[in-house]
Parts: sequence; structure tokens; C-alpha cells
Amino acid sequence: QWYQRRVRGHTLLNSHLDTEREIQQAVSDARQGNLNGIDHVQSQLKIAKDAIAELTEELNGIIEHDAVLNPQREKISFTHEDIVSDLNFLLNDKAKVQIELNDTWEEVRSCKKNIGRTENGILLARSHFLPRVI
Repeated sequence: QWYQRRVRGHTLLNSHLDTEREIQQAVSDARQGNLNGIDHVQSQLKIAKDAIAELTEELNGIIEHDAVLNPQREKISFTHEDIVSDLNFLLNDKAKVQIELNDTWEEVRSCKKNIGRTENGILLARSHFLPRVI
């Protein structure tokens, strides 16, 4: 059967079977497009799932390493704190000893000056009391 239809001022004649075939082809094309879209989304989903699985495995490895390293880090931290404390104590002792050495050095210099003065005084006194030998 033929029927007429008007599209933009043109009269078109189509058979009922042609129209049905066109509709079936359009439906088939739409379904194929949907299937292609679904396949694409499924492949992207698989890629995302694989990436999540890899990252989860990597995270589990990091968590395992952290569980092993964390006690060692705490031990090292305490050891480091002990070393710093000991070093501070030694530096404090060194500073005290250095101050004592400086004070002792000043006392030695003062004693040397006093000894020099005393020797000069003795020599001067001797020269006044002892007759001069000519």
C-alpha cells in the first residue's frame, strides 16, 4: 500500500513496508549504538576496577611495610632523643671544663706575673743589701 505524506512542501510516497523497514533499521542502529556504548562503559569499568585492585594491593603492601617500620621508627626516635640528650650533656660538661681551663690559665698567668715581680723584688733587695763586688 502506498500513502502520501508532506514534508516541507514536498509530497512523498512511501509504502508501508518501506517505512517499517526504515523503523526497524533505525531501531537496530540505535540498539547497536547502545550496545557499543555499553561495551565501552564496561571496558572503562574493567580498567577502573583493575586500577583499584592494583592500588589496593599497593596500599596493602604499604600498610604491611608501615607496620614493620613504625616500631623501628619509634625505636630510632627514642635512640635519637637519647643521643641528642647525651650530646647536650657532653657539650655542657665541655663548656664547664673550658671555663675552668680559662680560669686556671688566668691564675697561672697571674702567678707567673707575681713570681716575676717577686724575683725582681728579691734581686732588687739583694742588690741593696749585698756589697757590690767590683
